[in-house]
Amino acid sequence: MENQATPNKGFFQHVRSNPWMLSTIVLVVLLGFMVVAGGITGNAVFSGSKSSVGESTLEYLNGQVDGGVVLKSVEEESGLYKVTVTYQGQDIPVYVTKDGKNLVSSLVPLDGSAPTTGNTGTPSGPVDIDYAKLSHEPSIGSADAPVTIVEFSDFSCPFCGAASGDSVEYVAYMKQNNPSWESPVQGIMENYVKTGKVRFILAYFPGHGTGVQAQLVGWCLNEQSSDAFWKYHDLVFAVQDKTDDLEAMKDLAKQAGGNANVLNACLTAKKYDSYIQSDTDYGRQLGVSGTPAFYVNGQLVSGAVPFSDIQATIEAELAKSA
Repeated sequence: MENQATPNKGFFQHVRSNPWMLSTIVLVVLLGFMVVAGGITGNAVFSGSKSSVGESTLEYLNGQVDGGVVLKSVEEESGLYKVTVTYQGQDIPVYVTKDGKNLVSSLVPLDGSAPTTGNTGTPSGPVDIDYAKLSHEPSIGSADAPVTIVEFSDFSCPFCGAASGDSVEYVAYMKQNNPSWESPVQGIMENYVKTGKVRFILAYFPGHGTGVQAQLVGWCLNEQSSDAFWKYHDLVFAVQDKTDDLEAMKDLAKQAGGNANVLNACLTAKKYDSYIQSDTDYGRQLGVSGTPAFYVNGQLVSGAVPFSDIQATIEAELAKSA
């Protein structure tokens, strides 16, 4: 297997490996308090317009890492500009003063209501999931299980590979940062799916951008056999460097037990192509901004969290049904 690129260092390294921690404290710590001490002026020129503020913020953030930060949008909010950038599939909003000179980590309402943080757009409580819209997605576990978990994932997303437990490189990376880290997906499968307590659904969301071919093959393979799909799931996450290579993904599907002729017929018919966009749209509607994103009975647990973190949410949901 070709070596995956190691995660970039700097401002976004901790954010991308811990996307569930997009909060006021994390932003301030990761910036090293530079926004307070010196602002983001650097060599940038500020005119106060949306476009110039967006460009200057982008220039500053790219200066903190090895590039790869993309400007998504700039909009006015509460007397500031909210600048949303995308980095490694994660949408990250930051606030900038209108003169473009300082980042503001979050908005703290004086009326005591919940502050607006970097996780904007993500519901604070459970969301109602229309499981009929996910009926084409691979699933495993009892349909009568008291807890349903939907993971929005992308076969090309390195942190999804870590969460699955199959990407040796990224599992090692997660353990390097947290020695007690354990794969959430493997923990869910062993402790809850096999015991009939959880039904697990794998839904698509473009968290890294090169997993479309792997996803289309996966959907077609799932038509043939759920068992074959889950074997394929493990194989793909172990060799993520080829998720955009259709022939390579078809070979993995055959290794998993798929029938090549049936698979080719499904792919030629483009039966699942439209779901790439519809799944993306539905994920965004629910509040997904990056992968992996787990919904435990509608409660969002975002990122490649340790199994112990998602286990706490599962146990809370099981207690409700007891």
